[in-house]
Amino acid sequence: PSPTVQPTSTPIPFVLPVRDCTPTQPCERCEGDCDSDIDCVPGLMCHQKEGRGAPIPGCIGVDNSLTEWCIEPTGPTPAPTQAIPFVLPVRDCSPTNPCERCEGHCMSDSECQEGLICHDKLEKGEPIPGCIGTDNSWTEWCIEDPSTPPATTPTSIPTPETI
Repeated sequence: PSPTVQPTSTPIPFVLPVRDCTPTQPCERCEGDCDSDIDCVPGLMCHQKEGRGAPIPGCIGVDNSLTEWCIEPTGPTPAPTQAIPFVLPVRDCSPTNPCERCEGHCMSDSECQEGLICHDKLEKGEPIPGCIGTDNSWTEWCIEDPSTPPATTPTSIPTPETI
């Protein structure tokens, strides 16, 4: 059997006016301005554009601003990362002593190890993506950046060429 191509949605115009997307008021497809995937409705990602006027996949129009837009994922869906327990005790993260995944308290992404972001909590007790446990404090935790593409690992068997 031949492989099938996953269907893509028809491009749509940008949703205007631009607004601030948030986890509590996420943006729809071709709507912005988002800062990370959690600012978009589930199933969409925040597209980090390469500069003014750069095309936005799946969206119609020209955007000469620095607005980031919610779009459908354009590549393979990364495999979910295994959740791990919180790293305790809580400590103050810093750029010179960054925290690991599921470790906190961070104030910004620069206080987390490379490839991680500081998760902004909206309320006490909310689940922290990729971390196991309940946290009823206002601690901010370092988590994997949902916009980072998965690492590619070579396979032991050659992949057949697509014609």
